[in-house]
Amino acid sequence: MVQGPSRRRLLAAMAALPLLAPAIAPTLAPTAARAALFPADGFWGFVALDRAGRAIGALSYRFARAPSLFDVAVEAFWRLPAAGGGVTLRHSSEERWRDGWLYGIDSRTRLGGRTHRLRVERDDDALRGRRDGHAFTASGYVVPSSLWHPETPRLEALLDSVTGRTRLIRGRRGPTEWVPLGKGRVEATYWRITGELERELWYDAGRRLVRVRFGAPDGSPIVLERRR
Repeated sequence: MVQGPSRRRLLAAMAALPLLAPAIAPTLAPTAARAALFPADGFWGFVALDRAGRAIGALSYRFARAPSLFDVAVEAFWRLPAAGGGVTLRHSSEERWRDGWLYGIDSRTRLGGRTHRLRVERDDDALRGRRDGHAFTASGYVVPSSLWHPETPRLEALLDSVTGRTRLIRGRRGPTEWVPLGKGRVEATYWRITGELERELWYDAGRRLVRVRFGAPDGSPIVLERRR
């Protein structure tokens, strides 16, 4: 079992994950309206930068549509700075949606020297899952906070898709700003999430995620900039 400073670094790194959680919406929108929020088929690629602007990893989303179905594949890798040494994260997940509802998540996360596996499937009106052998249930309309979903900062609770725990959040909308996107810039709306998960998010006029900022285990800022 990991103890002492090493265990604290791993827990801090897990808290710094910017993508690994589903969220419970305060109200239910009509199915067609929910599905309309989904991006078109395609690929989004982000680079992870430390406080000095050095690339320390990458994050990607791949979206695929079919009639009434929508799949999202997420891949992440970076080495987070931490007191006493860095912590390496590798994460992959697949989200399965049907008629605007989340129907399943499969994820595998390697954090430091530990591996976590999660499998979630919808059963009637609830999502039922197991994480590292421990069962949990989430009812209602659940949105993964892989952060691509434009409703993410408007939600009130997050169900962490690595730990299976519910996390309470509050989103606050800020000003519109110009942020880097590929070789140019794009105008985007700033949001700040606080509570049991803290993130800064930017969405463009099409409500597509273009930038993320969060704290590393040592307190330094990590920025995810979209390049594609």
